[in-house]
Order: sequence, then C-alpha cells, then structure tokens
Amino acid sequence: MRTREERGGTYESKTLSVANGTTNYDVHNTGGMFVNDNAYGFLTLKSDKAVTIRLNATANDEISLDANVWYEFEHIILSNFYITNASGAGATIPVILDERI
Repeated sequence: MRTREERGGTYESKTLSVANGTTNYDVHNTGGMFVNDNAYGFLTLKSDKAVTIRLNATANDEISLDANVWYEFEHIILSNFYITNASGAGATIPVILDERI
C-alpha cells in the first residue's frame, strides 16, 4: 500500500484480492485500508471480474460493477465498503481512496 500527503490530505492505494464466493469482504478490517484516515471523500476502483459493492454498511443497497471498467465515486463520505464476488473466479481490484471533497 502506498500513501502520501497531497493537498493537505492523504490518499491510500492498494490492490485487493477477493476470492470467488466471498460476500461482503470488509475492505477496512480484512483489506487493511482506511488506516490513514477513517473517512474519505473519493473512491476509484476497477475489478477484473464483475462484482458488487456496498458503501459504508452491509445493509446498504448493492452497486454492480462491470469487469475492467474504472469507477469513480466523488463527494461522498466513505468510512468503509464491502465487496461481493460471485463471478466464478477470484477478483483483483486496485483501489484508490482520496480525501477530495
């Protein structure tokens, strides 16, 4: 994981591996992210397999992500997110968290 100071804030960058059949992979507690800040305002990610994510809580609605497409979520308050992988194979997911709000 790489971190650095930028524009008075921090960002985190990490590539996650989520096994097929995983439900609600906890990016903070299992993936080891959100270590420099407990909330971010900008999320960028791409998965090599189709997956779903839930922002902040497992009770929130799923967001479906197509494979090999970069997604950006801006102007949010993000304290964690959860990944479900039912694609039939393990997913590799580069993630960038940034404080841009």
